[in-house]
Amino acid sequence: MIINFKQILLLSILIAIVSSHSHFVATDYLNTFAKKLKECRLKSFEIVEVYRKTDVSCFTQGLIFDRKEVTLEDGSTEEQGVLIEACGNIGTSRVQQLQLSKNKEEYAPAKVLQYTTDKDGTALVQLDDLFYLSMTKRQRLFLKIDRTTLELTNTIPYPSGLTISQGIAKTDTTLYITDGTHQLFMLDITTYEYLGYIYLKDELGRYLYKLSELEIVLDPLSSTYFLWATQFASNHILKIDLQTGQVVKRYDLSLLDEIRKLSFAKESMPAWDSIVANQYDVVNGIAYDAVEGVFYVTGRRWHVIFKLQIY
Repeated sequence: MIINFKQILLLSILIAIVSSHSHFVATDYLNTFAKKLKECRLKSFEIVEVYRKTDVSCFTQGLIFDRKEVTLEDGSTEEQGVLIEACGNIGTSRVQQLQLSKNKEEYAPAKVLQYTTDKDGTALVQLDDLFYLSMTKRQRLFLKIDRTTLELTNTIPYPSGLTISQGIAKTDTTLYITDGTHQLFMLDITTYEYLGYIYLKDELGRYLYKLSELEIVLDPLSSTYFLWATQFASNHILKIDLQTGQVVKRYDLSLLDEIRKLSFAKESMPAWDSIVANQYDVVNGIAYDAVEGVFYVTGRRWHVIFKLQIY
């Protein structure tokens, strides 16, 4: 099993410290924690790295991995893999660039585009080498964002037929958008013209509903595009054949949710119990790094980001 033991050790120490405030003893915490890590392999994924996420207020609606030149704390620049995160809800919606700390242990916001208080932000995708594209639910707008500065450059209304958005992904020519129904909408990536839709189906061929965050990955072996999607109020990630719209594999990432709860410091923020117990604070950020062939996964208001190898 691929594990960054330095990160796991840090989390284990944290668990041992906070256990004094619980009816469990430290040994019980650590044994449970170790057991959860071992179970991951049985679920067809492995943990490569675990990072702390400093912003735990983000109601994550979208996540993308981007390799770009960034400015470091000392003023120098280097190419680095960054995570671009879309945070939702009225009044707190924003897009932020998360950069890895110098010690490679945590991701923190380095740039932030704060939306006006009337906007309810949702999905996010890298449009091309120059722009990101985000979306709003109630205002039915695309937000075109400069990839370098993270400044809003343009707003574009949805085409007729698309009433609400939950997630967005793309190929070279097409945008794919879910509104939570069993239809996956297709738009021209340049003109935003409505092209049609694909019916979404589960493993048994039944209509599939409540998709949320989307990511499209090209399988290098088969040259086939697969849609990876989270599902509302669950910790499942679905792998969907983009040609047929049918689920080909389902991954249960509930173990990640359990691990992040075990590693959470109760004193680090208020209302700990409500945050951990909230049914909507589930996996809802998936980003793919094509160079390493790994996924970055987080959830709504999570304090950790997992780097995963998924099989």
